[in-house]
Amino acid sequence: NDYISVKPEVYYHQNTNKKLDDEQFLNSLEWKDDHCFTAKENLLNHPYFKKGYFYVQDMNNQKIAEYLDVHDGQLILDACSAPGSKFFNILEKVKDKSKVYANDINANRLGLIKKMARNLGYDELNYFNLDAGKLEKTGMMFDRILLDVPCSGLGVLKRRSDLKLNLKKEDLEDIEKTQKQILISAYNVLKPGGLMVYSTCTLNKRENEYQVAAFLSEHPDCELSEQRLLTGHDGCDSFFLSQIRKKA
Repeated sequence: NDYISVKPEVYYHQNTNKKLDDEQFLNSLEWKDDHCFTAKENLLNHPYFKKGYFYVQDMNNQKIAEYLDVHDGQLILDACSAPGSKFFNILEKVKDKSKVYANDINANRLGLIKKMARNLGYDELNYFNLDAGKLEKTGMMFDRILLDVPCSGLGVLKRRSDLKLNLKKEDLEDIEKTQKQILISAYNVLKPGGLMVYSTCTLNKRENEYQVAAFLSEHPDCELSEQRLLTGHDGCDSFFLSQIRKKA
């Protein structure tokens, strides 16, 4: 309950695709690292936000793409991309954007990602509108896959207190089945030697550690490189992530 009662902080991520030269504005922000900041006032109506110089993204959320260990020349897939911030994090890490693909099952949300991408100064990006449990339909094999899967959302309760009231046992079982299907489908399109990051915004072990352990037990050619829980602090959300490598 203490966690839920903490006031959520609004964090922003600086868009490195556009250079902002306003030193006075930049110095007025509270910087958490090179790209993450908060502000004393809400910036959602600020002209710089509207012009795509930064976007809203939780501080812990900004760390997840780091674990994908992306390099130029790799084929990279963000399999459950909406609302798109981690897709933009990945794009910032590579020079050749043509090898990065965003997928989302929801066409409307995919449209919002495309609109935001244009606002951030990206064009000619690659998108799929597929069920993430059927990634084989891409007809491609990837070096890196990010799986920010649908989950019960128990790591974002301070923003979504309705979740606690509305979650039913059957819902959780359906979510776990969906997660398992996405993991298996991603495995099928991951190149040998490739890496995938499975992440959720929940603290539920059945969706996290147990889900990953079950997958690894059924896929002995995969191994766990790293597993972390990024806990909620300073008004952050909590995220779980597993870095899974497919043996070459």
